[in-house]
Amino acid sequence: MCIRDSIYAVGSTHNDVFFIVKYSSGGTVLKNTTYDPPPAGYWDYAYGVDVDSGGNIVVVGSAYAAANDNDWIILKYDSDLNLIYNTTSSYGIA
Repeated sequence: MCIRDSIYAVGSTHNDVFFIVKYSSGGTVLKNTTYDPPPAGYWDYAYGVDVDSGGNIVVVGSAYAAANDNDWIILKYDSDLNLIYNTTSSYGIA
């Protein structure tokens, strides 16, 4: 997602942690952060990123909740990648 001369990308690390990165329009890394939903160290994957009308970065993904169950995760960051909001919603895979 590109907005205001910045490009935002998300993914997951080899440790199954959300990874959020902000690039300049020229491809230089400006800032990055990680998010590891509890319980730490399980199957957590960031799937998408968008920018809302206020310039905040919204990240969606899923996180391990319990055996055979995952939760949706929604994270909201300001443009400096400071977390301002997070929520989960169970979608239960059995």
